[in-house]
Amino acid sequence: MTNRLYYQDQNITDFKTEIIATKKIDCKYHLLLNETAFYPGGGGQPADKGSLNDLEVLGVYEKENKIYHILEKKPTTSRVHGLVDVEFRQEIMQQHLGQHLLSAVAHHEFQANTIGFHLSEDSLTIDLDQKLNNKQLKIIETKANKIIWQNRAVKIYYPDSKEIAKLPIRKEPSVDNNIRIVEIDNYDYSPCGGLHPNTTGKIGLIKIISFSNYKQGIRIDFVCGKRALTDYRQTNNIINQLKDQLSLPKEKITKKILKLIDYNKSLEKNCTDLKSALRKYQSQEYINQAEKIGQYLIIKKTFTAKDNFEPDEINYLGKEITNKDNIIFICAWKNDNMVRFFFYRSDNLKKFDMNHLCQQALKITGGGGGGSAIAAQGGGGNPAQTEKALSHIKETILNHIEKVGF
Repeated sequence: MTNRLYYQDQNITDFKTEIIATKKIDCKYHLLLNETAFYPGGGGQPADKGSLNDLEVLGVYEKENKIYHILEKKPTTSRVHGLVDVEFRQEIMQQHLGQHLLSAVAHHEFQANTIGFHLSEDSLTIDLDQKLNNKQLKIIETKANKIIWQNRAVKIYYPDSKEIAKLPIRKEPSVDNNIRIVEIDNYDYSPCGGLHPNTTGKIGLIKIISFSNYKQGIRIDFVCGKRALTDYRQTNNIINQLKDQLSLPKEKITKKILKLIDYNKSLEKNCTDLKSALRKYQSQEYINQAEKIGQYLIIKKTFTAKDNFEPDEINYLGKEITNKDNIIFICAWKNDNMVRFFFYRSDNLKKFDMNHLCQQALKITGGGGGGSAIAAQGGGGNPAQTEKALSHIKETILNHIEKVGF
């Protein structure tokens, strides 16, 4: 069993000890030490970071009451100097005690039980078994921060079974013996093996960021301490930028942005309507300019960036044009890197297979695609071969027209 310095004093982050055993697993060295200040993680709390003899500790884990430390290289001495990343340890402890407190207040105020907890380097969430609204969450947040500012003591102890029976513990222990209780002075009693600050004041601040429905309850995303300060700075920076751009005090920003969003939606709709009208007009222009061979109208064109057409718009154009009878639309869109083909025909031209023609074009340019007898698309090949491919397809169509008649 490894001697756990972090349970003796969570402020021990600098220590020296002996290596008891070393295992090499997947090109990494797993060190078992006589004692350690590295918390191995557990109960939702991440493991500590740090170094042994200036070698980065890549991971810490517990197995059979022994704590292993993963290194890239094996230390050259049997005695090692361990340094725990103090800033990371303190930040994680802030988040963990903040979780205890927020869960406790939710339970006290609304009898909502925490059924899930996740703490990582960039997120902190709890899952409650009840659906709470924004007003209720504000009550929880306010109460939690009041307890932080009261700077209540956080006590750690190991009661026996009789003592545990007398405690109003918030959740059942996950072990049967050596149960470790974390008490927020006279407010919350929770079995937990994690590390926490010794007063609520060291949490600093709790801020709920968002919440969403989760199973039968809700998931709350929140931040504590240093993370709350970081979040405030980011939010305040965004608000200040908006204030400068809009020349408004912050209390009027939301109303102005909502108004701008509505206005932008209106502009987008007008733009879409105008573009649709323009494309209809252009469709008729392409029909008017089409090459007429007997009863057939053939439209062959290669679009580039200069034409101000996106591939989706060419797709719309092909469908719109071939809504009328006797039209064959063989067009391409290309840039310096690729080509895309759009082959359509009118529904009455049953003897022409657009998918077959598209495959012939792709044999010349390369790429892939497909479709049906009436419409096909493909691309991804060499754009330099575009005109050769379209000319070949047009010649194939003309030969077919000669066979079936005009």
